[in-house]
Amino acid sequence: MSVEIYICDLKPEVQEQVLSELNLSSDKDGNYDLFPLFVVEKPEP
Repeated sequence: MSVEIYICDLKPEVQEQVLSELNLSSDKDGNYDLFPLFVVEKPEP
């Protein structure tokens, strides 16, 4: 099982921090409107 985390899932102030760290002016600049920031996966037993 995995969960994809997109920038739109974050609070607005956290979105701004992430974009600032990535030197982007919008999520579209880095295609983060289409692709997840990260994926959390549950380990297999």
